[in-house]
Amino acid sequence: WRRDPALAWAVAHVVERRLAAAVDAVSAAAWPHAAPTTSPDLRLFRRGFAELPTVTSNDCDLRTGTTVVAIERSSTGVVVATDAATGPRRLAVDAVIVTVPVSVLQAGSPRFLPALPGATRTALAGFSPGHLETVALRFPSRFWDPGPVGRVSPDPHSFTDWLDLTDVAGAPVIVATLVGAAAAASTRRAETAVAADATRALLAMYP
Repeated sequence: WRRDPALAWAVAHVVERRLAAAVDAVSAAAWPHAAPTTSPDLRLFRRGFAELPTVTSNDCDLRTGTTVVAIERSSTGVVVATDAATGPRRLAVDAVIVTVPVSVLQAGSPRFLPALPGATRTALAGFSPGHLETVALRFPSRFWDPGPVGRVSPDPHSFTDWLDLTDVAGAPVIVATLVGAAAAASTRRAETAVAADATRALLAMYP
């Protein structure tokens, strides 16, 4: 399938972009999770994810600038040890929901006392976090097709998927994605160079 550019794009679009990993690194068990969704619950944060704490903090004690360094469990509850600009604190709570990225857990943060079960640690060690980067381009006017746009190219991992955000952003903006090794490589380059590559790819589709 790698020799067929159209099929390679389909694999990159359906599997790699949705799972943010090269198909060679994806378990066959994960393929059903790559299926597109049309859930009406999907939302787009027009002003970025900074909105999320704001809209969800009405009934919460939200503490920014606070790093959780340890979670201590006992028969009486949980103690969360934090480190902030105001100094370390210990918060006693009934339960904790941990939602940090897998890569952070793999780095040993926060510490769990007692340690997580061996099976859980083994499972975490076996994960390879995906890598996805987005490149947003803004132009004086829109010259591309509205909606999602696919690009078939010799490199199926580079700028294969584009999403028109003109109506959402209120300006002529289009976003491209990079996944896997191409995404990792882009982080080692200057943003202007990556944007220039994306612009050339877009202009090749719309000369």
